[in-house]
Formats: sequence, structure tokens, C-alpha cells
Amino acid sequence: MDKIKTCCDNINWQFIQDAGHARGCEFTYGKCTNCGADLIHLFHTIRNDDGYYQIVSPEFVSQIQSLEGNELKQFMKLWYNDL
Repeated sequence: MDKIKTCCDNINWQFIQDAGHARGCEFTYGKCTNCGADLIHLFHTIRNDDGYYQIVSPEFVSQIQSLEGNELKQFMKLWYNDL
């Protein structure tokens, strides 16, 4: 996952909403309270790690907030595959 982009060296994560799961990976949306960046926290449910943070655009946030169920799952699966 060399394309993972974070905001700060010391992320201060604030959870906002669940963003579903796909391909054994859980996604949550939140913000860095240090800089205000929108972030997706992704982590694998079968691994014992803290996961990764990925900066996302305001358009991406609007999209995930407008989708539910299988549509959200498909959207996140495609996004994850493109990382």
C-alpha cells in the first residue's frame, strides 16, 4: 500500500461515521483534529495492526455519506482496489 497518504506526522483521529467494509477491510471516515483533513481509516479484520489512514477529498466524503448498503460496499471496494 505505497499510495497511502496521511496528513500530519502525528494524526489526531476523530471518528465521524462507519464507511462499511469490503475484501476483509473495514473503513471508517473521520477527520484529523490537528489539520482538519478528511481521512479514511482502513484496517484488516484478520490482521492485528492499527491500519492506515488515507486523505480523501470533500467529493469522496459526500459520495460515501450519500450511499448505503451494497452501493456503499461496491464504492468502497472499487476505491480500495485502486489504492
